[in-house]
This record gives sequence, C-alpha cells and structure tokens, in this order.
Amino acid sequence: MTAKDKLIEALIKLLSIKDFNQINVKELCQIANVNRTTFYAYYDNTFELLIDAKDKKTATFNESFKTINFKADNYKELIYLNYFNFVKKEINLYKAYIMNSISLGSDKDFNVLFKDTLLPRVKKIYNNDETAIYYYTVFFMEGLFCIIKRWINNNLKESPEYLAKILAKIEVNFNN
Repeated sequence: MTAKDKLIEALIKLLSIKDFNQINVKELCQIANVNRTTFYAYYDNTFELLIDAKDKKTATFNESFKTINFKADNYKELIYLNYFNFVKKEINLYKAYIMNSISLGSDKDFNVLFKDTLLPRVKKIYNNDETAIYYYTVFFMEGLFCIIKRWINNNLKESPEYLAKILAKIEVNFNN
C-alpha cells in the first residue's frame, strides 16, 4: 500500500469517528504511519486529501455503471439507485465532501458520469441545442446536489430505492 493509500484509509477511518473539520494532519499521519513531510509531498491541506479520497472512491463507483442495462424499462431508476447506494455506502466520506464543497456541478467525476450516462439522452431530447443542454445539465447537477445534501442532513431517512423511484418519476414527467 502506498503512502497516499495509507493517508486515504486513515482519513476514511477518522471520518467514521469525527467530523472532517476536526481532523488534522498530525493525527492522519499517526494513523497512516507516515511522516508529515510525506503528507505535504502529496497535499497542501486536508481538503486536498478529501478530494483525492473522493476521487478514488468515485472511480470505483463509475465502474459500477457498466453493469446497468440501459435498455431496461427502469434504467433511470437503476441509475439513481446505484448512485444513492454509493452515497449510503460511503456516507462518512461523502458527507465530508458534500458539506465542504460548493456543488457537484464543478465536480469533474460527476460531470463525466453525467456525460457518459445521461448526456446522449439529453442531446436527443433537446435536438443538440447546446444552450438547452447546458441549462438542463446545470439544473440536473445542482438539483441532485441539493437532494443528496438534504438526504444526508436527514440522516438518510429515506431508502435509496424510494429516492431513486422519485427521481426517475420526476425525470419522466419533466421530459414528457
């Protein structure tokens, strides 16, 4: 395991017992069993480590979309269900990231995810009108960000299945 991997694992471990804002470089390095100079060779601050940890987990998450049957009648629900299950599984990391981030709209991984899974349909709906596609993307990403943030603030009260059904239904009604 590399020093970066050790630092990411230390962060994830600490996030299970304390808020991100209470985590410092010294304790990360102690748990990871690396020197502070090693931490600073990779990161300027703990937020950069948080982004790196989120990026690593999101890469795994993006791979899971390869298993979705986009020809299934409920593929929209399956996309959302996959997403909400990911958030639930990685709640500590995700909570730290989302509560310290401006939005998902600026997140390159989620923009890639949108591009690969939803953009082809959006282009078809809006006949490749770049302005309409841009505003739909902003609407979708910012709306999803707010839903996730409220779900987290609500302590994941609703099930991933329930939220996936709601969003799939909203999208169907919105696009018709």
